[in-house]
This record gives sequence, C-alpha cells and structure tokens, in this order.
Amino acid sequence: MTTNRRMVGCSLMFCTIMIMAAFPHAPASRINKDRKEQDILNNNDQETATQSADALVQAASDVSGSFPFDGVIAQLFGGGGDEDASTQEAVNRLQGKGMEDRIQKLEHGQVMSQLQSIRQVDLKRLAGKGLATKITDSLAADNSDSMPAEIRHAGEEAVDGLKASVLSAFTAGGEESIKEVAGTQQGPAFTELVELLGLSELMPKFDTPDSTILAYVSETIEQVKKNPILLEFARQFSSLPDDMRKKVFPTGAKANGEIRKAVVYSYLLNSIGKTLMYEPMKQPGGKELLYEQMANTFDKMSEARKDEWEPFFNLFEKMKLASANKPFLMDKMKTFSAPADKKDKAGLYAGEGIKKALGPTGGALAGNILEAMYQDVNQGNEANAQAGFELMVEPNSQDDRHDMQFVKDGTPLGVRRWRMPLPRAWANLYSSWNGAFVSAYQDSPMYLAKLINPVTLGTYHTDEEGAEDLYLWTRGIQLYTHLHAMKMTRANDQSRDPGMDWRSDTLTQLWGFVNKDAANAYHQRVAKEVIPTTEKERNHHAGLRKRAEEVFAGVKAATKAAKRF
Repeated sequence: MTTNRRMVGCSLMFCTIMIMAAFPHAPASRINKDRKEQDILNNNDQETATQSADALVQAASDVSGSFPFDGVIAQLFGGGGDEDASTQEAVNRLQGKGMEDRIQKLEHGQVMSQLQSIRQVDLKRLAGKGLATKITDSLAADNSDSMPAEIRHAGEEAVDGLKASVLSAFTAGGEESIKEVAGTQQGPAFTELVELLGLSELMPKFDTPDSTILAYVSETIEQVKKNPILLEFARQFSSLPDDMRKKVFPTGAKANGEIRKAVVYSYLLNSIGKTLMYEPMKQPGGKELLYEQMANTFDKMSEARKDEWEPFFNLFEKMKLASANKPFLMDKMKTFSAPADKKDKAGLYAGEGIKKALGPTGGALAGNILEAMYQDVNQGNEANAQAGFELMVEPNSQDDRHDMQFVKDGTPLGVRRWRMPLPRAWANLYSSWNGAFVSAYQDSPMYLAKLINPVTLGTYHTDEEGAEDLYLWTRGIQLYTHLHAMKMTRANDQSRDPGMDWRSDTLTQLWGFVNKDAANAYHQRVAKEVIPTTEKERNHHAGLRKRAEEVFAGVKAATKAAKRF
C-alpha cells in the first residue's frame, strides 16, 4: 500500500513537471521548491489531496524548461504480452485467470480499431464530396451555423433522436410537470434531490419556474445544437453500425428511472446556477447571500458526515474538492466592500494565498484541466486527454486580455468573466471535452446533468455583452453543487458503486476522437486570428506543438509508472 501511494504521488509529480514545461504564465519563484516529497506521496487524506492540487496549480504557472526524462518513457513502455494475438484468442486464454484488466485492455484495443476504421471510411466519403476540411474547420467556430448544411442537419437529426429517447423514459412522454416526476422513494424526484443537498429550506428562494419535462428537454436540446462539436459527435455516433450503438446504453425500467432522475437533476442544477449568477453582490453590513447560505449548509453537512463520505472518494476526486471548493463565493461576498488595492485587474476581490497568486493568471484553470488529463490517460482515453491540452494552454488572462467583471443592466454582479482566446469556441470545446471525460463514470447521466442544461450550454451563446465569457462561472457553480451531491450520495450508500453502469468504451473513445479533431481546429484558428501582444505569448504559441507532445508523453509516463505498482 505504501508503494502504491508513492507511485501515485510520483505520477502527480511527473505531471507537475510536464505542465511546468508547457504553460509559462507566472514566475518560477511561485513554486515551493522546498516542498517535501512525502507531502505529495502520502495521498490518504484531504489535506494531502489539497497539497497535490496546489502543486499542480502552482506548477501550471511556472516558466521552467522542457521534459527532463529522456529515455524514461521507453523503459516504462515495454511491450509484450497478448497484443499480437487475436482479441478473442487472448480473451479466452485470460478468462478464468482473474485477469480482468488484461481482458479490458484487449477489448479496448478492438473498439479503438473498429472506430478508427469506421472514421477513416467516413472521412474518405466526405473528402470525396469536398466536405472534410469544411467540417474540421467548423468545429472551431463560435456556433454551428458555419457547418456544411448536410452535416449540420445530420447532427441535428441525431440529437433529436436522443431527445425522443429521453422523453420515452417518462410515463407521459414528457408532458408531466418536472417537479412531479416520481423518485425512487414515495415522493417526487425533485424533492428527493433537494433533500439530498440539504436545501429544503432555501429552495423557495431559488428561481424554479414550473415546467414540463418536454419544455425543459426541448430548451436544453436547442442549446446543444449550437455547439458544432456536439453535433459532429452526434452525427458520427448515429452512423455507427447498429450492433455497436445498441451496446452503448443500458435499457429497461431501471435505466429509464435513472434517465428521469438525471433530467430532474439537470433542471435543479440549472435553477441553482442561474439564480446565483444573477444574485447581487453582498453590501457592507448586508444580509447573507443565498450563495453564502448554500455554501454554509454544504460545509456543515460535509463536516458532520465526513467519516461517512471521505472513504469513498479517490485521490482525483479529493483533488477536485480542493481546487473547486466554493469557486466564486469570495467574489460575490467581498468585492463590493474591498478597497482598490485588494482587487485584481477584473475589479474583483483578489483574495489571499493561491487565489491571489494564481487566480488571475490562468494557472488555476490549467491545473484543473491537467488533473482531468491525467485521469483520462489513466482510463485509456488518450484522444480526449490530447484535446484537453489545447484548453490547458489557452486559459484566461493571457497578455492584455485580463478577466473582467460581468455587468447586468449597469449593475456589477461580482461574477468573473473568464476571458479565453476565442471564448465561444473555447467553451464549445471545453463542454464537449468534459462531456467525454465524465462519460467514463458509472453514473455518467448524473455527471452530464451539470454540463447539459440551458444556463451552462446557452448563456455564452447569447448576445448580451460579456456573456461569451461566462461559461466557466455557470459550470463551476454546478460542479461545486454536484461534488456535494456526490458526498451525500456516497455517505448514504456507503459505497462508490451507483448500482448501474453507464460506461461505454465506444461512446467515450468516439467522443474523444471528435474532441481531438476539434482541438486541432481550435489551435489552427487561434494561430490565425489571435494576435499575440507580448513577446512571451508569441514564444509560447510558437513552440506549442512540441510542448504538447512533451506534456502528453509525460502524462502517459506518469500513468504507466503508477499502473506498474
């Protein structure tokens, strides 16, 4: 066990060094070079997870040199085994030997081979029509309007098919009220979820308009259709052979119940995100914000039940708690009364410690993305991890594009506008990339609920001034809420196992392939349209492809090292 913890820690250290090579946004002096190795290696408590997250975040803003492990990757990637045999022969030999990991690896290789062959045929067909390059370029557009009409319509048709499948899970076909959909107990699912979060007393203060399932799902689907990457993924998925598609999703009464729960949960998260975003900032001596009351409720519940939920959180999830905890509350609470020297360039409360040092630099965001890249590679989703690299190296606050504060009808709201290069295209990519990432969770419909809802998918597409920079704010609030729901669910169940497994290698790998295509297109568009305003940014982008290879190789090496112990 000690050796396993040590290798996980070493993997994080490898990742830290990789991002140091890739993302130059702050002076090297911010790295605590005297950090003791054991601080990262011992990963069995929340404090250590916080330290690991801090190490990634701090390293994400460093200016260090290149990948220092020449020759190590080759040693770690020793081949051999059953890969040269046919998949079925190898599976037959391994069955009964308790070697499930090896079986999964072989089946994974078979899925990858099938998908690559199918995509090559599709690409050849589209190239013959003169559409291949147009499709690729459109993946980096601000919306789906520039997609070739044939491709956009095929994607929209596929998304409408998904809508019909979701609505078929409801007894009244979606005509029922969203607050009256039956839950797993005696009462409505909406009430059960509110009670799970501990928000029964606060919920009347949130904006929860009456809606039918049909109206809410239709509104959400319209936002999905604005994202060209999601449309292209839906098109490619719908064109898979029937035998592949039919194996992807569970069916039956239990599966329908989980779909119903996920839709209601999406509506609840949408209501929370929208309400808190438009809540005015706290005035000096003013009453508690609704956001503040919710955070206090979550803190009390988490602390009271810590012994019940903490054993069922892995290191990655604990790191996410450390880096996503109450993400924007201080901006709402303290900006209005903060003196000018306590505010950052966005005019928001600068904070203390790592928030003050890295919040405005993009390092915190890059560190969060790197955490997910590591997890993607660990789960065999390499294409999606490579897509994450483009997001990681194009965060907010580059050069003179510092963050700003969102102003609604002349009133500053204490909401950060995260200003990335080509913000709508960046948000499209992030939304699809994160969707592929969470599809690898057993209960992925509940994770997708925090991404696929109108306020998260739609706000940055509106014409309101500054709205194009709001994707991460809405998504961050819902992530914070979802992490609390995960704690309480696992505390109640005394397990990480949600019961039904929605994972599909076919779905996740195809989604990752499309995201990788979109990330490459985004990189090309940034190179053409975003003019560097400093020498540092010019140099940063000039060597980006080489650093991408180095960082990804480092993440793979770290993952490989961890798996060998």
